[in-house]
Amino acid sequence: MKENRILVCGHGMHGKDITSSVIDELYGYKFRGSSEVMCSEPEILSQFKYETGDELFENRRKHRKKLYNAICKYNEEDKARLAKKVMQDGQYGYTGMRDFDEVMECIKQGLFTHIIWVERKGAPLDPTQTFTFEDLHEEFQREENTFSLAKVINYPVDSLLVEQMPKDKLDKLIADKLKVMFVKRNMNRFLEMSNTFTMFA
Repeated sequence: MKENRILVCGHGMHGKDITSSVIDELYGYKFRGSSEVMCSEPEILSQFKYETGDELFENRRKHRKKLYNAICKYNEEDKARLAKKVMQDGQYGYTGMRDFDEVMECIKQGLFTHIIWVERKGAPLDPTQTFTFEDLHEEFQREENTFSLAKVINYPVDSLLVEQMPKDKLDKLIADKLKVMFVKRNMNRFLEMSNTFTMFA
């Protein structure tokens, strides 16, 4: 089992899931998202009009704000509670953390060895994303820092291309471009190093 504990984060629709899947395919790190785990939690599912967690997960983008608030409530006593559940003692990386207090507590507890921020130029910003790359970089620069940080500039997606191309084909196109970028820029080397900063663009 790989020892790295990776967080992939950034605004919604900027390409976090594709980035995680490419890292999995190339380097063997498995990922789970907060929504994927939380939608099946009885205390969360009971707040929505769906029979199963799978139904809620499929419709999660319709309830982004409500799910965010539910997760904040779930984390009231320990801001890192959800992260620990998602990661299962390091068996999985975490895709999609949004809350400032949550990420700061996870950094304080040393839960992540690597944090990867994904950004797509021109894509809309998610109002439920309450921390920024600059927040992460400020923590990275602290003397007591324990994690490596990377910023991935994902490929912009033309709105006309989105309308003309099926989603699965568009996702594959982006994934193929990310694979080339990660191999060329040596993402594997970044994942093997500690306390380092790397830009992938």
